[in-house]
Amino acid sequence: NAEYMGDLSCFASRTRGRFNTNMGAMNTFAFLKQVEEQRSQERALSWEGTFADYLELVAKNPHIADLAHARVYNMIMAGGVSEATDIHGHRYKFFEEELYGLERTLQQLPMYAALI
Repeated sequence: NAEYMGDLSCFASRTRGRFNTNMGAMNTFAFLKQVEEQRSQERALSWEGTFADYLELVAKNPHIADLAHARVYNMIMAGGVSEATDIHGHRYKFFEEELYGLERTLQQLPMYAALI
């Protein structure tokens, strides 16, 4: 809200220069603005209701009730899968060029998540 952003502005002016050394090109106010944007997104995603309301939502979209390993698996699979030319059989595009040296472990992660 505007009052909160005013507090951020006041905080930014009082602390100007203290945090800039570790944030590179990002100034304090820009950082605090990002924090407020994240908090706004969290508030927009919050939900309150009864258990019956929740069950109705799950009936419409069963993925709402997915546990963490299923969410990770779905995220990886949504990136796409291609056939690998090596002994591993599959390449998960989610991990392409992301983490050097962890290819074998990362290729096994979706298999593990699918088993749980």
